[in-house]
Amino acid sequence: MAYLGKGRKSDLSYITEQLGERVTDDLKIIDLRDLIVNSTNYDEEFILKQEDASSVLNADHDHFRPQCPKLKKYSSETINRLKSNSENASLDPYTTRGKVNGFEMPILKDTGASKDIICEKFITPNMFTGENVWVQHILDEHMTCLPLAEVEIDCEWGHIITKAAVVRKQLDQGRYILGNRTIELLESD
Repeated sequence: MAYLGKGRKSDLSYITEQLGERVTDDLKIIDLRDLIVNSTNYDEEFILKQEDASSVLNADHDHFRPQCPKLKKYSSETINRLKSNSENASLDPYTTRGKVNGFEMPILKDTGASKDIICEKFITPNMFTGENVWVQHILDEHMTCLPLAEVEIDCEWGHIITKAAVVRKQLDQGRYILGNRTIELLESD
């Protein structure tokens, strides 16, 4: 009978009706359990099967629970994405606004990056150098080959023309990643 204790009122009402008992709205969970257990049609195996079914079937309606219109619908993007209000605040000391190839954008000093990184939407075909670089993310064991492009950076840390690895538009983080070699060049001026 322990499995009846964890049942919701709607599920217990459904089971009680299936046993042929009369259910009214004023019954409490404990009353429903008593009706079920004291029913002449009570069979423990029947109840166990009904408990399994009630976890799938919405007892109040003729539809399965995943399609229930009352359930909140979450897209996979919302479920799988963590949002942090403090992310930008924690990067502020290492970020400045500047121009990269004439586009105003945030520029992030990333001392862990050995190469600068820019999104392809800020690059024109004539900026590609024909060179490639192999990059590896700290959490990925595979390396990725990215093309290099010449970029012009103008910000409060200085002005420089350098090369940056170009990532696809889908990977755009909304900022230019300034690698440690470029940081050293800017700081030496």
